[in-house]
Amino acid sequence: RQGPGQDPEGESVMRIEEALCRFFDATSSISALVGAGAAARVYPSERPQAKPNKSNMPAIVYHRITTARDMTHDGGAGGGGGVYPGCTQVRIQLDLYGLTDSGAGQLAEAVRLALDGFKGSMGGSGGVDVQAAFIDDEQSGFENDGSDLKLHWKQMDLMIWHAE
Repeated sequence: RQGPGQDPEGESVMRIEEALCRFFDATSSISALVGAGAAARVYPSERPQAKPNKSNMPAIVYHRITTARDMTHDGGAGGGGGVYPGCTQVRIQLDLYGLTDSGAGQLAEAVRLALDGFKGSMGGSGGVDVQAAFIDDEQSGFENDGSDLKLHWKQMDLMIWHAE
């Protein structure tokens, strides 16, 4: 029987968020900025509330915003007439933080160059088969905690089409 996170043969299936984190680890221009492995400053949903400083910045926060599956009349995903037939389309918001605007910008540029137009296996062995990844939207700003510290951010919407 197929359970959550398993393919029809019962094998474990990597989620796109895990594949994305592994991709950040394996991309030297990104891991040089945010660290790698257990020490990586890459977080699901929200940034830790510690006061930003050189030891916890720059950082990436990711959130899955939407998931669209290409449905067929047979009731299953796949084989339809979408942009990438048979693929699931996921929108992931990336919040890229830095202590300065240029620090956040350097991280944003590394992420954009690595992901915009990406196609292939994401996440290493057993990873996710990505048919296409594109940066759809970008914004920037800063947060002020009331002191002279401003936490700068860049925000990107990443569109990924992948096999499930």
